[in-house]
Amino acid sequence: NNEALTNFQGWQLSGDVPTTKIISGFQKNVDQAAIEVADELGMDIGGNVVKGVHRVPGGADSPHFNQWKNRNIWKELEEAPNLAQAYRARTIANIREADATVAFYSAAEQKTSKGYFLARNEAQRVAKERGVPVEDIFIVIDPTEYQHQISKFQTGLTAKQVNFKEWLTRNNVRTLNVAGPRPEKIGANAYSNRIGEAAKLFLKKTFAKRTAGKTRKTDIKQKGISDVNELK
Repeated sequence: NNEALTNFQGWQLSGDVPTTKIISGFQKNVDQAAIEVADELGMDIGGNVVKGVHRVPGGADSPHFNQWKNRNIWKELEEAPNLAQAYRARTIANIREADATVAFYSAAEQKTSKGYFLARNEAQRVAKERGVPVEDIFIVIDPTEYQHQISKFQTGLTAKQVNFKEWLTRNNVRTLNVAGPRPEKIGANAYSNRIGEAAKLFLKKTFAKRTAGKTRKTDIKQKGISDVNELK
């Protein structure tokens, strides 16, 4: 039952935070999951994408992908010499365009993902240019953890519980860039969007509120996704 992830009936934008726009690179998994939430709630959406809106071949696009393509909601970057440089340019452009970036990665991926390291290092450069602490514009969340481990960028990344809504408000984050891993390969021809699904539920709970009826278990807990009762 994916009701909690796909059904927004009876939910509306809460207006609890200053964020009005979500951008991403429109890669499969986390990027598209974030755009789904924002679009369903009537927030502005956009982002910089690789020329031709290139995505990895494995895994599935959001069912809304073609609608987004027809609406021309993204900006295609100039063609790069190779795909690796194109992905790098996309990541950098979105971090620079946004007021802040939230990166959804598991604890294991924070140690191995090249995309994560690129985002983290670019955030350091941007923070220095803006004259602000990097932890004010870059935050890392493992949305699959029971306590939703949130890491603040300090000397290295030190796990520390913070209130995500307060972080958005304190730093006046109007445009939020969402980053995360591509689909995880779990078999010869099978892929998982586990992180994307967890990030989608996290973002829905951050930006939306139920307007009618009682909260149902499917809105709080999903198979393979941790309890979100403590989400702020």
